[in-house]
Amino acid sequence: MKKARLKHHADVLAHMACGWRIIGDLHALARLGSGLFEIDALTGTCLLNGEPYLNLDLAQELTAWLRRDAEENGIPFDHFQRAQVTLQFTARVTANRSAVTFDRIATSRIESGSGVFTADFKKNDEPPYLL
Repeated sequence: MKKARLKHHADVLAHMACGWRIIGDLHALARLGSGLFEIDALTGTCLLNGEPYLNLDLAQELTAWLRRDAEENGIPFDHFQRAQVTLQFTARVTANRSAVTFDRIATSRIESGSGVFTADFKKNDEPPYLL
């Protein structure tokens, strides 16, 4: 298996967790305020601060992307032993509750028969997302 592709998976999962795929969970994250998500990108399940959290669209998006990309590149999905993404976030809602900004740090870890691949990504929003 191409090690560069597995490194790519780790990079993209971290970027997705910090970037454009967070939009679907915008209101829920603003209500939560802050926390640490642990996402299993193989199953789409996740924990929030160590407790099961069922309604994170991002978790399903990460799994769908990883499954699709693996298939398109001829990588058997069962080759992955682990695909975990952690997302630490803090939401800051404006005083009039019309917008929110997030500080996010994501780390991904892909484990397969070809090795272990990790990536980190950090993002702070400017301008804020409108609520």
